Amino acid sequence: MSKPIRLIVGLGNPGAEYADTRHNAGFHFVDALAAKFGVRMSEDRKFQGEVGRLSLDGREVWLLKPSTYMNASGRSVVALALYYKILPDEILVVHDEMDIEPGLMRLKLGGGNAGHNGLKDISAQLSTPDFWRLRLGIGHPKKLGLAQEVAVFVLAAPSAEHREKIALCIDAGLGVIRDIVGGSIEKAVRTLAPFSGQKEKQKAARSASAPADPKVKGDRIIVSRCLLGYTCRYDGESRPSILEKLEAKGWTKDDIVTICPEMEGGLPCPREPAEIMAPGSDGHAVLAHEGEVVDRTGTDVTAQYLRGARKALKTAKAANAPFALLKARSPACSPAGIYDGSHTRTLVPGQGIAAALLAKNGFVLFSEEELDRIPAKRSES
Repeated sequence: MSKPIRLIVGLGNPGAEYADTRHNAGFHFVDALAAKFGVRMSEDRKFQGEVGRLSLDGREVWLLKPSTYMNASGRSVVALALYYKILPDEILVVHDEMDIEPGLMRLKLGGGNAGHNGLKDISAQLSTPDFWRLRLGIGHPKKLGLAQEVAVFVLAAPSAEHREKIALCIDAGLGVIRDIVGGSIEKAVRTLAPFSGQKEKQKAARSASAPADPKVKGDRIIVSRCLLGYTCRYDGESRPSILEKLEAKGWTKDDIVTICPEMEGGLPCPREPAEIMAPGSDGHAVLAHEGEVVDRTGTDVTAQYLRGARKALKTAKAANAPFALLKARSPACSPAGIYDGSHTRTLVPGQGIAAALLAKNGFVLFSEEELDRIPAKRSES
């Protein structure tokens, strides 16, 4: 469970000339939130913005609309956060996002700024990017077929159709605000999954990376280390080796190159079990920095999983192995099914992070549950 949110910031520019622009989507969210719960927003010079106080389910939450203009939003945020001793991971910043199309949104902790100057200044002023973001999609002018420059696009009003789509996202966000404020952010993410657009994106990525002929033969084979009896599982235990089954297909110990992305990424053994958190997301989303890996204690281990995935790819390329036999249901290695992020062992379609990276680079993937499909090693005759 995440920490409760104590400060909700909506980003935008002050003044009537900016009121209806795409860049003010964050302002629109906070305005709608204040209206929903009858909160009066008023200018507070001490915090360089409009401030309101929301009491929700026994919790006090501050609402903030910086009056500093977008590029200096961090000054307002850090002033209020320092005064009330609010930590970065207790802050939710709601903002417009060009990398997401209108009608979609995503809730995430930390990440890059994607050229958004408001996020850039907040990260600089807080000395960390690790605050929560609710990213309201406004689309990119090029992807929308518009000839506008980005600076002109964000400071213009959206079309009636896109305005309605953004408003639907705001309504959906308001619908999970109690979960967000209460610290049940993972539950909020699951509820907002239909607005994430991730399933279609993953399907396209997997389709594009799938080799035409799965019956590839080669001289080497990549295998998840835990499948060969090594002690590298999250629980510190080992499982029976599948080496004999591979040998029955002509593969010898010398033909096998092993990987363990978790340990090669810097995680210990044993370690807390981890899952990809954003519902509808899998390894492809994490590789695109649109999903996180969080262990059972709530610790973000995304960086270690990404590091391990890159090392696994490097190993596989060096071995010149055309396919890999990987551990099913692993957030790193699974070729076709992962747990949904609820830590209730609920399986959903998707690939682990290392598996997704290998697939993107043309490797054919199998799990230990598909041993009958593993090609026999081609003889040298």
